[in-house]
Amino acid sequence: MSTTRREFLRRSVLAAGGALGCPVIRAASEAPPIARGGPAKRILILGAGAAGLVAAYELKAAGHEVLLIEATARAGGRVRTLREPFSDGLTAEAGAGRFPPHHQLTFHYIRKFGLRTVPFYPTTGLDTYLIGGRRLLAPRGQDPQMSDVPLRLTDEERRLGFSGLYAKYLGEPARAYGPDWDGTHPEEAASLGGIGFYDYVRRRGGSHDAARYLSIGFERDSALDMIRDASGHDVPMLYKIEGGNDQLLQAFARDLREQILYGVPAVRIASSRQGVEVTVERRDGPQVIHGDRLICTVPFSVLRRIELAAPLSEAKRQAIRRSTYGHVTRLFLQMRRQYWAAEGANGFASFDQPLEMWHPTHDQPDARGILVGYSYERLAREYAALTPKARVARFLGLAEKVHPGARSHCEAGFSWSWHEQPFQRGAFLLTLPGEFARFFEPAGREEARIHFAGEHTSPWPGWVQGALHSGLRAAREASTAAS
Repeated sequence: MSTTRREFLRRSVLAAGGALGCPVIRAASEAPPIARGGPAKRILILGAGAAGLVAAYELKAAGHEVLLIEATARAGGRVRTLREPFSDGLTAEAGAGRFPPHHQLTFHYIRKFGLRTVPFYPTTGLDTYLIGGRRLLAPRGQDPQMSDVPLRLTDEERRLGFSGLYAKYLGEPARAYGPDWDGTHPEEAASLGGIGFYDYVRRRGGSHDAARYLSIGFERDSALDMIRDASGHDVPMLYKIEGGNDQLLQAFARDLREQILYGVPAVRIASSRQGVEVTVERRDGPQVIHGDRLICTVPFSVLRRIELAAPLSEAKRQAIRRSTYGHVTRLFLQMRRQYWAAEGANGFASFDQPLEMWHPTHDQPDARGILVGYSYERLAREYAALTPKARVARFLGLAEKVHPGARSHCEAGFSWSWHEQPFQRGAFLLTLPGEFARFFEPAGREEARIHFAGEHTSPWPGWVQGALHSGLRAAREASTAAS
């Protein structure tokens, strides 16, 4: 989701005195071993993303027979680091980009595999804003001069600035309804889940322009979804894995190389009192694979295209059919030089449209650099409707306005749309008004020997932490369930 909006909350934490430093991992972050209820089982797992990999890894350690079924020829799912399109060893993320330090499961496994994290954002330099066609610069961690911002804001909103506005509308609720929410105040939570975020800000006194800017792209997303997601950004710094976030998933996959079956899309899932069956499409024809239990981590946007010959409840089927997935199209420009540094800019930018700009190579020493356009929702759909060449041309024109000289320095451009990927068909779960109350509990509930996992079934939708958490939950369910 939108770093542009959520970054304001991080800035408000900095303004309140949050210290920049390495992630602090408490002992409670250690993933407890998976207990085994009785004899070892044959457990099938659909999908080699983060949820499927962690489930397979821990179930294997518990002594179960595990078979991980992956439709593509790679593990990682929506954690995807791009390397080959770029020169000089530069990398950029097409998928999961950053990790909050309090996502302790994520950092537990990062440490377990000996990986190193580095700050996602630079700590210095000037951020760029493009609002109403006006280009503004501001020191890292600060708002632009609000008197120069061409939005119709109230005097109080200009005094608060973007960071203050975001903290006002999301700060306290994010702490109350973050991932540690214990279910208290359910009526208030249901109310927040039943209203769009734009309307939520307006009802609390925000002007049209303030509400639009804070929610742009996610106006229809429920206030509860935005608030819960904001809790992942209520931190002094976000982190990434040095050398590429996909290294975490590759580490799991190396350990599971004998348990992963690649290149076999599932076309049918069935279950009975005796066990489960998954029919996959192999090059030499369909094959039926049998198991005692199944962990399904397939996004519902894909699962709804698979035949489900299992006695699932109508609530589960509704969640599968009707859950909403966010649109994301990423644009990548390789620049011969990080020329924007000459005026003190750090390459990161915010917009008054559903887009943000990252500079993922800010910490890479090579003179070349990559600018990433992270477009979402309406704008992501517009980009995806263009040809790959036209996508790059459109983003390059925008980059020219943000960092003049982009056209003369650009060496190559690429794009990636998550809705175009046949085994993802979306970037992450969104919950529109009313969907959390209807779909969240049924989405993750075990039915008919099938255990459901993935970020869409977790308290952290849209985060790697959510996928890991759900994978462990499903693994524990399958391990201790009756044979």
